[in-house]
Amino acid sequence: LIPLIILALVFFVMRILGGANKGGFPVVTDELKKGDLQNVLTLSGPVSGTDSADVTSGLHAQVTELYVKEGDKVEKGQALAKLNPHDVEQALALAENQVELAKANREEALKNAQSSYAKAAQALQSAQADYNRKAELYQGGDISQADFEQAQSALKDASAAMQAFTVKGGKVSVGDSYDIQIQNAEKELEKAKDKINDTTLTSPISGTVTRVNTKVGQFADSQENQKRSLFTIENLDTLEPEIGVSEYTIGKISVGQKATIRADIMGDKTAEGEVVSISPSGELKSEGGTERVIPTKIRIDGTASGLISGITAKADILLEEAKDSYVV
Repeated sequence: LIPLIILALVFFVMRILGGANKGGFPVVTDELKKGDLQNVLTLSGPVSGTDSADVTSGLHAQVTELYVKEGDKVEKGQALAKLNPHDVEQALALAENQVELAKANREEALKNAQSSYAKAAQALQSAQADYNRKAELYQGGDISQADFEQAQSALKDASAAMQAFTVKGGKVSVGDSYDIQIQNAEKELEKAKDKINDTTLTSPISGTVTRVNTKVGQFADSQENQKRSLFTIENLDTLEPEIGVSEYTIGKISVGQKATIRADIMGDKTAEGEVVSISPSGELKSEGGTERVIPTKIRIDGTASGLISGITAKADILLEEAKDSYVV
């Protein structure tokens, strides 16, 4: 077997060497020519308006009227919906009564204090006169020491009673607690008035109604509505796709860089955009991973692009470019 194995190896080696002498490996060639080179970073992200606002309500009141629908353009302060004001109006009436009650309590307390102060002042005057008279009699030995000390004690008690009153500018006044009660009642009244205003839901910004998540008959503070806004308003005049740029590439991105925007809704058309903001902090690209991405916004003209908010668009950002270079 050994000679056979040796012969087979010799034959195999000769076959290889013989084949190498007959030709080379096939290759593909191309003509060297000049052209433009571009290094483009392509990323995708959601499109949104430059400004957006969610309209919510904490009132336990039913929606009675809807003034807008999705797609409507609204101005800042424009009414979106009306809520049933019944419970809020009752709360307002109660708050008004509490203010009046707090003021009435203060007036009553002041009236009683003035009456008591007048009586105390009169008692002090009488006690002073009695003390003066008995002091003279005591000095002459006409009354006993016990009678004098009794007059002295009465004067002391009358003076202490006067000290219990608060006098400002020569007039008796009641304690600050009554003023605090009035202030607290007035604050509650202001809150109740604000809630009356809150029964009309208005748009905080000018823009387009992109979501209406309620309907007539629903409670504004229902559990379903607490998870989402009643209305979403967005400024769609200018759109901003937001992309996540890898931490390994972000050093090549800068504010002012140009980008080309593509999306299925645009067909073969593209839109020109510009990097307008780069987040100062990164976030994890995926749960469990270590790579981070930096949110970056690209601004485009929403009115001419054909894009709409809420879809995903692709952004081609030009990182490097060489013109009229040899390429192969």
